[in-house]
Amino acid sequence: MDRYQGTGLIVLVLLLSLIGICCAADSPEYLAYLHGEGSTIVNTTEDMMTITVSNPDTVVNITKDGNTTSFPVSYLTNMSTPIDAVVVFTDNDSKSASIVKIENLTFSDDKRSLTLQVQPLDYYDRTLLSPYAQETQNLRQLNTKTFNATGVFMELIKSAPDNAQGSGLQCDTCVNNCRNDPNPYDCVDICTHLVCG
Repeated sequence: MDRYQGTGLIVLVLLLSLIGICCAADSPEYLAYLHGEGSTIVNTTEDMMTITVSNPDTVVNITKDGNTTSFPVSYLTNMSTPIDAVVVFTDNDSKSASIVKIENLTFSDDKRSLTLQVQPLDYYDRTLLSPYAQETQNLRQLNTKTFNATGVFMELIKSAPDNAQGSGLQCDTCVNNCRNDPNPYDCVDICTHLVCG
């Protein structure tokens, strides 16, 4: 009986360790912020909506542990989706925020517009975006409005290691984009942790 209890204890410890590793692999670690000018919202399907942001900044600010670094905006195309985000819309006299799940993110060829295919969410249950997720409303309530300024706060989650990902095109593209970055070592570090696995 002692042998079985010892084996059971070892199995329990291993299971708890694996659960901790799985939770850590999907834990949010980076906050990305991108600012743009005007935006429009279109209700595309029953589940999805499209947000088009004009003239997004040329850089995205990525924060980890209180340190913020700016990266070329093209860096965002290397991120795995879906991405939880809070989009803050500003018009002449008011500000509105909505919680969304970004399913697809694309830039126009001239980088003058950013298109987000999103699923509207009613709540956010983690902590990284919680300061921005206060007093939000469902995106469907805003779909007839046009806004003067738009801010997108994104929760970038470290993905679990994947053998194919380490040598994949997303990883290579991310690292290659770092050559033009003012902080190439920070950029490669973030690519390594978020994109390459």
